[in-house]
Amino acid sequence: MTEPRPARILVADDESTIVDLLRTVLSIWSFEVEVCGDGATALARANEGQFALLLIDYQMPRMTGLEVLRRLRAGNSGTPVVLMSGHLSEPVMKETKKLPGVQLLPKPFTLAALREALDRAVDSGARG
Repeated sequence: MTEPRPARILVADDESTIVDLLRTVLSIWSFEVEVCGDGATALARANEGQFALLLIDYQMPRMTGLEVLRRLRAGNSGTPVVLMSGHLSEPVMKETKKLPGVQLLPKPFTLAALREALDRAVDSGARG
């Protein structure tokens, strides 16, 4: 009997320490992790691959995480998203709340907050 393949998560962040932390923790939690360091690459990879969840930083080179999210939703992608940021403004928070399957994760975050955001994003994405 073959074991089920782990769920794939795309991590998009331009901070190498955050990427390394997330890759390690998510791997320990039995996720298959792919990473990239800018918004344009995140959008391309998200459109190419089958991901269970996208973990995207708000402030990245070439395209913000919010713009990645807008374009994904405009293309009818329902993949759950966790949008991370150390600088979430009220307008950004209001806009993301209107989009299905999106959770905000303020930086810095605890591992418990990360896990909770992942679970909530998947749950809200499933409800559409």
